[in-house]
Amino acid sequence: MKLFLKRILLFGLLFFLVEKASLFLLNCAKNNQYDKRLEYVLEGQMNKDIIIFGSSIGAGNILAGDIQKAQDLETYNLSYHGSDIIFHKFLLETLLKFNKAPEKILLVVDNPFYFKEAALSFRYDILKPLSEYNFINDALIEKDNQPYYSKFLYLGRLNKDMLSFKKVSNNDSNPLDSFGSQPLLDLEKYPSTIEKTKSNYQKDIEDLLKVKAFKDIQDMCKEHEIELICVFPPSFRTHNSVFIERFEQLIDKNVAKMFVYDTSLEAYLDKLNYYDNAHLNITGAKLFTSELNNYLSSLD
Repeated sequence: MKLFLKRILLFGLLFFLVEKASLFLLNCAKNNQYDKRLEYVLEGQMNKDIIIFGSSIGAGNILAGDIQKAQDLETYNLSYHGSDIIFHKFLLETLLKFNKAPEKILLVVDNPFYFKEAALSFRYDILKPLSEYNFINDALIEKDNQPYYSKFLYLGRLNKDMLSFKKVSNNDSNPLDSFGSQPLLDLEKYPSTIEKTKSNYQKDIEDLLKVKAFKDIQDMCKEHEIELICVFPPSFRTHNSVFIERFEQLIDKNVAKMFVYDTSLEAYLDKLNYYDNAHLNITGAKLFTSELNNYLSSLD
């Protein structure tokens, strides 16, 4: 009987130590991330007036600091490279759960890829290092990216990347600034020619879950009295007006507006304002953010 009790106690002690070690590793994984934006959201430190959601074009093409200065409203950029609208919906849900609702949301749209099934994705890699938070872990379980037993065991939240103890550093080519934007600083790199594409769009390429996510975002904005502005930045490609017409069909005009860059501006035809065919460099971003600021000011 004593031997049995000793084994139970030994197992309990071992289990306790493993869980403590797992929690320590999860905490290290969180602290090793340079990008703290989602952590700020979870900690209730994202009480801003204007929030920007988008993929890399939202991250680099819109300078949140310039918007804050021009609008005199606290502004922050929560755009993540390669992220899709389902991820943007998750970010909005998380923002509203832990922070006050912003006055405005700028939703930056990838034309014509925003609803395309194979384009952009849910950024699980952004969530994984924050698995210490039950809210994040539950979201990963719901999306089948974490075992169910991780609800009860920290050990189940670990993955091999968390064992490296390597700090994730800032990116020199598009560093994260204090307003959450990531402008592309390299002015020596630019596209050689405009990418010629046909101005067409077929609804059969759409992921219905992405289309639904856009409706859900509009519904959340309506519920929380948030002004939603869907932003279409310039690119060094043939302008696709057909997708914009399709997008407009999905807009609830009671809650959302559309802002499309001025296609007549010659500066948007200058390759020196671009990093590549999809992204503006910091010079182009300043130009576009200025145009966007003029539009935002006209709404008041």
